[in-house]
Amino acid sequence: MLKGEVKERYLKQIKNIGPIASPLLNSPASPELQRQNHPHIYALNANSLAKPHAKEQLYADLKAYNIGIAIITESRLGPHHKDSAMALQGYRLYRRDRVGRSGGGVAIFVADTFSTSVCEVLNDNREYELLWLQVEAAERSHGGTLLVGGLYHPPNPCYEVSGLYDHTENSLERLLESNPGASVVLAGDFNQLDLAEVSARVGLLPLVSQPTRGIKVLDTIMTSDNA
Repeated sequence: MLKGEVKERYLKQIKNIGPIASPLLNSPASPELQRQNHPHIYALNANSLAKPHAKEQLYADLKAYNIGIAIITESRLGPHHKDSAMALQGYRLYRRDRVGRSGGGVAIFVADTFSTSVCEVLNDNREYELLWLQVEAAERSHGGTLLVGGLYHPPNPCYEVSGLYDHTENSLERLLESNPGASVVLAGDFNQLDLAEVSARVGLLPLVSQPTRGIKVLDTIMTSDNA
């Protein structure tokens, strides 16, 4: 286990809402990942992917649980961290590094068995650490579109929180206009964000009800009701 990081991991199979961990804990690491149409999701505050052994520990977890998509917050990557140095075999890396300040950041690893693209967001604001991806099954007839969002909201943001609520709501609304019927997953470290407010704004259901740090629910996964 990596030290100095959030230890909670949330594992979810998109087509089976049940207990978050239960669909995966008994699943062997196997070529099953290559046959997934709806990926298993993993969310973690890594407190830096660049620290010693962080990448290796992450890769071990992803392989052990047949993870299709890993949403990592506080990636703490910067321009000097090349994608090639952060690469994990069998996965593509998508990043939204913090601009102008150290720390923070979002990284999403997606198994290369899925067709994935970064979603362009109208009126994007780089101060918001929110990354949206569009993920398709390798064979489109076997699965629909999945919109995946990774969000990190720091304890001391440099922006108005109301602006982040608006941006998250508006960006997802426009993405759904372009992808009607898509399933949605939004996960990350929300810190002091009001989960009820986020849920009401984006129309997603929070899956984490137990405290993740102390008595607070700071890290979560939300999904659409068709996920």
